[in-house]
Amino acid sequence: MFLVCGIATSLCGVAFYFVMPDGPDTAWFLNAEEKVAARRRLRKDHDGGDKTSFSMAQLKEASLDFKTYASFAFGILVTAPAPVLTVRQFQESVSIMLTSLFSSPL
Repeated sequence: MFLVCGIATSLCGVAFYFVMPDGPDTAWFLNAEEKVAARRRLRKDHDGGDKTSFSMAQLKEASLDFKTYASFAFGILVTAPAPVLTVRQFQESVSIMLTSLFSSPL
């Protein structure tokens, strides 16, 4: 099941790369009026550019923001129990199989 989900996720990722536009100008699903509105909104929010330079001010802002630590903690807390659950489920299924194979009827 892990392989099936992994293959499906990989295929969706490749399709997403080719289908999603780079910005409002190349968005095939927006009409001209919606493209102008999207450009205006991105300009107002100062987003929508490929920023390639590093800024210490932005690093400081991100390191002082509670949401940074909350999202990190959420990621850790959600994924930390996963291996434990998987191992426990595996152990239980092996235990059931071995019990059913080697148990003798009374």
